[in-house]
Amino acid sequence: MKTVVPLHPFDPAFLPKGTRLNGIFEIEELIGQGGMAQVYRARTLEADDAVAIKVVKPEIARDQSLMGLLKKEAQTLSKISHEAIVKHLLFSVDPQLGRPYLAMELVRGPSLADLIKDGPLSVEAVFVLLNRVGTGLDVAHRLGITHRDISPDNIILPRSDPGRAKLIDFGIARNLNEDETIIADRFAGKLKFASPEHLGLNGGKVTPKSDIYSFGLTLAAALIGAPLDLGGTQVEMIRRRQSVPDLGKIDPRIRKILLRMLQPDPAERPDTIADLIQAQEGGSVVLARRAAAAPNPEARRRRGLVAAFGLALVVGGLAGWYGLTRSAGPEPAPTASAEKSRPGDHNPPQAERPGETASQGNPRIEEPPRTAPLQEARREPPLAEPPSPPQAAEEHAPAPPEHPVAAGREAEPPAVSQVPAVLQAPVTVQAPATVQAPVAVQAPAAPQALPTPQAPVSVAGPASDQPLALGRSKRDCSSCPPLVEVPAGSFSMGGTADPSERPAHHVRIQAFLMSRGPVTVGEWNACHAAGRCEFKAEGAPNQPAANLSWDDAQQYVRWISGVTQKAYRLPSEAEWEYAARGGTRTRFWWGDQFRGEMAPCRSSGGTPPDAAPAAADFPDNPFGLLGTTCVIAQWVSDCWHRNYRGAPADGSSWSAPNCKQRVLRGGTWRSRAESERVTSRDFYDPAVRYPGNGVRIARDL
Repeated sequence: MKTVVPLHPFDPAFLPKGTRLNGIFEIEELIGQGGMAQVYRARTLEADDAVAIKVVKPEIARDQSLMGLLKKEAQTLSKISHEAIVKHLLFSVDPQLGRPYLAMELVRGPSLADLIKDGPLSVEAVFVLLNRVGTGLDVAHRLGITHRDISPDNIILPRSDPGRAKLIDFGIARNLNEDETIIADRFAGKLKFASPEHLGLNGGKVTPKSDIYSFGLTLAAALIGAPLDLGGTQVEMIRRRQSVPDLGKIDPRIRKILLRMLQPDPAERPDTIADLIQAQEGGSVVLARRAAAAPNPEARRRRGLVAAFGLALVVGGLAGWYGLTRSAGPEPAPTASAEKSRPGDHNPPQAERPGETASQGNPRIEEPPRTAPLQEARREPPLAEPPSPPQAAEEHAPAPPEHPVAAGREAEPPAVSQVPAVLQAPVTVQAPATVQAPVAVQAPAAPQALPTPQAPVSVAGPASDQPLALGRSKRDCSSCPPLVEVPAGSFSMGGTADPSERPAHHVRIQAFLMSRGPVTVGEWNACHAAGRCEFKAEGAPNQPAANLSWDDAQQYVRWISGVTQKAYRLPSEAEWEYAARGGTRTRFWWGDQFRGEMAPCRSSGGTPPDAAPAAADFPDNPFGLLGTTCVIAQWVSDCWHRNYRGAPADGSSWSAPNCKQRVLRGGTWRSRAESERVTSRDFYDPAVRYPGNGVRIARDL
């Protein structure tokens, strides 16, 4: 446990217990300090919620030019919304103290630096860390923000779980859309994790690719339990960064990934972290997917660490904003009392108080766990489990302990060789003839006063739908995707290969219509031409529209609903899996073994093409659907839940308050077959576009 030396009570920068800021927060204790600010634990007076407050020191607050930059940077950081990045709550100035401060989420847990003092993490845990932190960092990069200080000290693991990791301390972040930054281009991070650009190489220009390099060094340290040896003197550090570090101690399963991240020339590194993960998608690395694996179980100490990210803190031993050499230590990764896991204690974590849930907009407090995380979830599923009813699956399938929605994944990495060949319960499908008489659907209220499309769109057919023969399709308008009728039925949803797919559970599905394939570039751009879809898709007209966010998909649904006067929507996750199975019970709709002529999944060691293939290039499933496997990941309407406990049994969409992650199904053309079972699940930020994400639409009969 780290020791925090408090400021002397008579120091003018010190805020005693009970100090109030703007009548909103009350200071409780100092938990960390740095060259420009102190970090306090505080509480909100209204709701009594715990928060972290970073208060700027008086001498810094008197510099108006610096304060202008601090305010600008705080506004930029407030735009980042991702579960892997500590939440910025408020930037303000207390009028009585004249002290600017930043209020943020308070997170309890060890830093990655503390965790690896007990030994290296497993390669599975590091893959989870790459996915979790990498997706959050990618969101920041897409907003034009470079972190500039990626290191194990700035990654916090609530409950010691890589699947809950949070990136902190954007205090030296730079907005690429602005000309100025808090400390210009001087490096204020940890030298052992500095990129070549931080040390003046490659022109000294720090970019998101510099973050990728530092993140690679951080992952390497997690794998071997200590930083890579890149020299102890400045001359030696510069020399060793002119070639790729020695990765001989790195597990071969992740070595190639780190090799790409640690290229000396930024031009040789991945353009984005999304590109890095996408290139590896389908193996051990899948974007924000496969569940968290705990660190190596040997003698893991629990350390409580209160972590906060903030504004422009000068790190010890390096030149600060004023260009002076400081002897202070690194910026605070403040600590709290430690709590060691008790092996015999299997009580679940305490539920959060109503005032502490993310849905209410208040800072969430991560409570320390009572058990070592994921010991149950890391147990591998047995080989070829015999079929069992859904009730038994729910009783025996190991699942992670309950935590708030969208707070991170908890499960073991996929074990492909152990996927049961047959899912647990038969699929019952009612013939199309049993579909009830068609009912006219009222147009939704949202798309009012649509502008006349630039390209003519002819609407076909009456308001009511006639039943379609199985596999036959129709269009509601000339530029609409063709629809097939998915018959009513019931099936066992989920499986045992991954904890996110458990428990398998019985679901009833009403008949509905679904687009035969993912929405194509041509179909999508009809919406763009009409001025109702902001994003313009690129590629051949028959290719799947790619790089779509969930929010983009909602624009398309509103447009096509208005044009056709029919209530289009995204399918629910249950509807998607039922339709993708096509009445089958095997790993893929055609059987248990992958066949390259059935879907464009990436072959082992193969190089995937640059763009998704046309779904029509591959056979349709028994329901007449195209592109359900490895064409493009498809948004569904559901909010992400880390497993199926409590999932609806009627096929409806599973929502949640303040939903921050949405579900994707189907995988991409860059995915490997072993990771794209019909039961496989992904999730992503609904507001962020990603090259592998597309959409398939549906509507009721």
